[in-house]
Amino acid sequence: MLASGYALSSRRRNVEPHTEHGLSCPLDTMASSNAHDAAHLARAFEIETTEVGPVESNGDQGLEPWRLDVSLRIERSGRRVASRISAPRFLNDCCPILSVTPRPLSPQFRGMPVHLTIDGPVATLTLDEPGRRNAMTPELGDALKARVEDLKGRADVRVVLLTGAGGAFSGGGDLTMLERLRSVPAEEARRFMLGFYARYLSVLDLEVPTIAVVEGAAIGAGFCLALACDFCFVDVEAKLALNFVQLGLHPGMGATYFVPRRAGPAEAARLLMTGQRFSGADAVGLGLALEGQPLAEVMPAARAFATTLAAQAPLAIKALKAELGADRAALQRCLEAEAAHQAVSYGSADMAEGLAAAAARRAPVFTGS
Repeated sequence: MLASGYALSSRRRNVEPHTEHGLSCPLDTMASSNAHDAAHLARAFEIETTEVGPVESNGDQGLEPWRLDVSLRIERSGRRVASRISAPRFLNDCCPILSVTPRPLSPQFRGMPVHLTIDGPVATLTLDEPGRRNAMTPELGDALKARVEDLKGRADVRVVLLTGAGGAFSGGGDLTMLERLRSVPAEEARRFMLGFYARYLSVLDLEVPTIAVVEGAAIGAGFCLALACDFCFVDVEAKLALNFVQLGLHPGMGATYFVPRRAGPAEAARLLMTGQRFSGADAVGLGLALEGQPLAEVMPAARAFATTLAAQAPLAIKALKAELGADRAALQRCLEAEAAHQAVSYGSADMAEGLAAAAARRAPVFTGS
C-alpha cells in the first residue's frame, strides 16, 4: 500500500513527516508533460504542494522532470522504496494507474522559471529567466499558472506581488516562438494564442489583490501582464512599450482591453498604434501604473502597500476586487479578436519584416502585405 508524509511546504499545517515504519523520503523529481499533471499526481497522494516547477534532469535521459517539494514515505507490500528514485520507475512500481509518456527535456524547463515565496499574508511570484529577460514562452506561462493554482484558496495569503528577476519584468513574447508561429496554419495559430493568453492571464483568477512590481523593462505582452494585475508599481525610469505594431503584429494578451481601461481610448490608440516607448514615470501619468519610485524603492513601496491591503477585512477586499476587476466577458471578446488578428499577422510579409528588423536592430520597412 502507499502511505505519504508531508513536507513543511505543504498547505496542510501542523503535519509532521511520517516516520514510523519507514523513512520520510524526499522525492525530488517526477516526469510529467506539464505542471498541471505534476500537481494532479501530488493530489493523488493527498499532498497539496506549494512547490511545483521544472528542474534539471536527474539522469533520466529524454524526460521532462517536474519538482514537487514534498516528502513521501512510500511503502508497497511492506517494502521501502529508495529515497532517490526516477519518475518512471516510481510510477510503474508504486502507482500503476498513472502513466507518463517521456518527452525530450526542453531547455526552457531547466531551472525554476517562476518562484513563489510567502511572507506572512503577502505572496510573491517572481518570473526568473533573466538570461532571456523573462521572455514569455508557453513553458513560463505553464509555470506561472501552476503557481497561481498553488495560491488559489489559501486563506493565509491576502495579497500577491508579481515581479521579474534580473533587471526586467518581461521583455514580452519570445521572438523564436513568434517566428515559429509564422509557419503554422492561421487557425492553429489562433487556438495557440488563446491558450497562450490564458496561461499568463490566470493571474486574474486570484481572489486577492495582485500588484505588479515593474523593476526594469516591460515590453509588449510583458507590460500587458503587469496591467492584468489590480495595481502596478513601477520604476520611474523603466523602459516600457506596447510595441506589437513595430513587429508587424496585432496587439495581444488583452492589450485592447487593459490599455483603454487604464489610459482611456485616445491614449490607448496612440500607444498601441505607434508602439513608441515610454517611461515608468509616463505610465503613472497615463494611469497605467499606480505609483512610480526610483528603482531601489519600487519593491519596498509595493510591499508597504501590500501590507496595508492585507490588514483590511479579507471578505470585503475580495468582494471589492470582484466588483472592480476585469469584466471577464468583455475581456474574452477582446482576446478572441486579438487571437484572430494575430493569426493573420503571422502569415504576413510585414511580420517577417518586423522580426527581421528587430533581429538586425534596424527600423522596419513595411509594405502592407
